[in-house]
Amino acid sequence: MSTASTDAHPPRSTTAVTALIATLVAMLVVRYGLVGQATMVDWFGFEPDRLATRWWTPLTYVLATPRPLLLAVDLLALSSFGPRLEAAWGTHRFVRFLVVCAFGGSLLHFLIGDVAEPLLGPTAIAFGVMLGHLWQWRHDEVWLFGVTPVSSRALVIALTAAALVAGVGAADAVMGRPELSTLSHLGGFAVAFLYLRVPQRERIEQLRQRISPVPDVNDEIARPIPRTPPRQRERPEEIDEIVARSKAAVAKRRETGPRVRRAQSTPKPPAPNELDQVLDKISAQGMESLTVEEREVLERNARRLKGGRTD
Repeated sequence: MSTASTDAHPPRSTTAVTALIATLVAMLVVRYGLVGQATMVDWFGFEPDRLATRWWTPLTYVLATPRPLLLAVDLLALSSFGPRLEAAWGTHRFVRFLVVCAFGGSLLHFLIGDVAEPLLGPTAIAFGVMLGHLWQWRHDEVWLFGVTPVSSRALVIALTAAALVAGVGAADAVMGRPELSTLSHLGGFAVAFLYLRVPQRERIEQLRQRISPVPDVNDEIARPIPRTPPRQRERPEEIDEIVARSKAAVAKRRETGPRVRRAQSTPKPPAPNELDQVLDKISAQGMESLTVEEREVLERNARRLKGGRTD
């Protein structure tokens, strides 16, 4: 069975999945060839009423191999969905996820309380791995034994049903002796769902790396810039002073510079805004920047403001 995914080369095996499958197979050999079922259950199986003396069993029950048919279903689920999930998450996070799912199964078994059979096998972590794969790649397909493609969702449902049927024991259920402890493995589903809903540190760091640094924004509120009020025009006395300065500058220029004979021209009446333009130029550039025509405009307006005549 191989996963048809968007990955170029999805891994067939990874470190944690390979080690877990090898350990489960070795424990199966130990159970049937060395110590027997009773010793295996006594030392590794989880029973709530013996938690005080067997405090390690909420985690080690995973290594206590259950029925061979149920173990086969668990190994099929782990080998089909585990490698890709471990390759995407990393070995450390994947192993942490397996431990959380294992505690989820023992927690549900503890809460049920009245189940006589001990909790055995890695079914809880197999359920968690299937849910984790479905959470990441719910729309992908899985090639069943390399022959026909099957959706991940359909395969997860089929393997879950097969694990519950094999764990309860169809033949024993007919005779009235079903192993209801297998239902406690559904706690692996519940805890895996809660684990996947909580944001992980790795995902938060990836999100921080994807977000570009936001530039600092000034806390001050932008306010509209007021329009500059119109400049107050000078009074007649100020105009007289400006005219006097203009005449002095002209006289100085005539003394220092060569005399240039200029053709007399008929003065033109000033435009309504000529005086404003001349005064604006004086404010911006000073008296030295005025031309001869601009000085004449200034003098005519000065005589007019004094009550004299305009040329």
